Amino acid sequence: MPKTISAPPAVPSAVEIANLPLLAPFRSVTFPNPESSPLIQSLLAEQEVANVVQLYQNREDTLRDELVKLINDAEKAEKEKAKEAAASSSAAAKNNNKVAKKKDKPKLSAQVQKKIKDIESEIKDTDKLCTQYKQELIVYTQHTRGIFQSAYTKIALKLEVQNNSKAIEALEESFSFFCPRQTIATVVSVNDGYGSTQQQHQDVWDDSQRVAYVREMCPVMRAHVRPLSVGLFSLPYIKKFHCTPDTPVIVEALLDELYQKTITEELKSRLKDVTEDARLKVLRHCEEVLEKKTELTTELVRKHYRKKSIRLHPDRNGEENRPIFEEFTDARDVFSDVHLRQVYVTQMLEVFSKIGPDHIEIAHEAWNKKHRPDVAEQAFTKQRNAKGKGKDAPLQLEGVLDLSQTPRGVMVTNYRRNNSDIVKIAVYALQPKYEFYSKIKSIRVEMKSTTNEKRSFLLKRRDIIARIQLDCHRQAMLEPLVTVAETSLNPGLWEIVAYIQLDPMGTDIMNPNNASGESVSMKPSALMMFDVVDRVHEKLVNHFETAEGRCKQVYAELSSVVHKLRSNSSAQNNSLSVLERYGTYHNVLVRARQKYNNLEMMMEQSGLKSDIYSRLGDLLHESRQLFSEMQNSVNAIARKK
Repeated sequence: MPKTISAPPAVPSAVEIANLPLLAPFRSVTFPNPESSPLIQSLLAEQEVANVVQLYQNREDTLRDELVKLINDAEKAEKEKAKEAAASSSAAAKNNNKVAKKKDKPKLSAQVQKKIKDIESEIKDTDKLCTQYKQELIVYTQHTRGIFQSAYTKIALKLEVQNNSKAIEALEESFSFFCPRQTIATVVSVNDGYGSTQQQHQDVWDDSQRVAYVREMCPVMRAHVRPLSVGLFSLPYIKKFHCTPDTPVIVEALLDELYQKTITEELKSRLKDVTEDARLKVLRHCEEVLEKKTELTTELVRKHYRKKSIRLHPDRNGEENRPIFEEFTDARDVFSDVHLRQVYVTQMLEVFSKIGPDHIEIAHEAWNKKHRPDVAEQAFTKQRNAKGKGKDAPLQLEGVLDLSQTPRGVMVTNYRRNNSDIVKIAVYALQPKYEFYSKIKSIRVEMKSTTNEKRSFLLKRRDIIARIQLDCHRQAMLEPLVTVAETSLNPGLWEIVAYIQLDPMGTDIMNPNNASGESVSMKPSALMMFDVVDRVHEKLVNHFETAEGRCKQVYAELSSVVHKLRSNSSAQNNSLSVLERYGTYHNVLVRARQKYNNLEMMMEQSGLKSDIYSRLGDLLHESRQLFSEMQNSVNAIARKK
């Protein structure tokens, strides 16, 4: 039997499979409950068996490589021994070797032969198990194909009734990818006495493509989330191109193109050294989808420009509106270029998500300087002329670091890590950044809570410079924020202030040491207040309030039932009335007991108390007495029957 092998890779969840792009036409049979969908469950079972087959195939390949290496190493060692023996033999023996016949193959030692035999036996057992799982995989793939065919027929009939040609085209494309057919030609001899042959063609289903698609796409989709359109509407070129939330077609097309490009690049890196045809077909499909989305976006940009340019043209709106039309045309030039628009949207969204919308304009200008220097120069000239400096006014460098400026408030963000709330504390770099990083000596952050708890963090120059990264041209990429600490804080209201010390002699950004012993202290940063919330306790409080509200509701219901039981005591002799009230009362009593126990558990976990807990307990005690009396009546009726 083969040795124990590692566990197969994790199978994706039902929701991840249901969200695959190619399964979109089948959403009527996969949503809203993917876990109960026969199609999704069949795909999951198919993946589990396929992963096991892949595992055993990899194990068999590894064993065969080990066997070849073992034989080669052993033969090489035997040849070395034979060469040493020949070198130490006599001259007569050497002469005999010259006329000797062809040398025999080196004999392997008994230990090596035993190892070879063990590996060959393990290869045989592994191949046997792999064959068994392959037969099982064929059964699962046939079952999955049948479900696909049934779902395809059902959905296609509905779409034909609705006359939805686009949806039918998408459905056919999806089905042909998941259940493709291959035509295999075989040469068969004909018994005509002349030795003639003829070709026979046979259609064969190819299920490996579907298995490879689910296996490769789910990890990629899990690692990358489609960006939201909120940040895109704040980009300057989007505004200049007159794209608004009321007409989000172009914005959604840009996001779809960017998301597909990200998925395709990730898939390309994963399958870089792969030669398997099924997995390469998945990559080719993603590249085709990216090409279609790119062409669609370009066409939408062209149509949008033709439609809007008629309204914005100066011949229609006057010369005073020419700047608006020029900005509109300039934005069109960016979005018409596939490379430019992809780079622009990617980098601007990164600025929006990591730094914030306040830095979008600065990032936009920097992007123009790098990717469109001619446009950036024109904008700079217009801005300078608008200030009245004249066309030939000399250019001036940015001002030196103003030591009298007050630093901005500290940036505080929080996130979850290992089930703990972490607070990230960062300080804004002073402008201009290159002088700030050249002269920075230390950053100290002081914190104080309303309960007089104090915390202090000190970041020295060596640690600050160590975090600076270099681009492909070995230029320093200076971040607008310097992270001072990431820590956990006790819940409460905190005030925070930062103190920055500079070395006035510093000129080298990448020098981790201070240029001199001199030090200049900046003004303290603006005082910031932030609240730290215990999310775990807050969640327990919410659960407690929910349990308390349900107890109040069931208390009112149980009180009403008890009141009715007392007021209808004259109906005790009616057997039918007793049985009906017994069932209703029993259900209410059981539900009240469950809510009571749930509230008790939440009180223990949260440490809170509730008045309804004791009131409901007393009512349950009284209700059990009435219930026992009613149960006796029910037992008496049962005995009479």
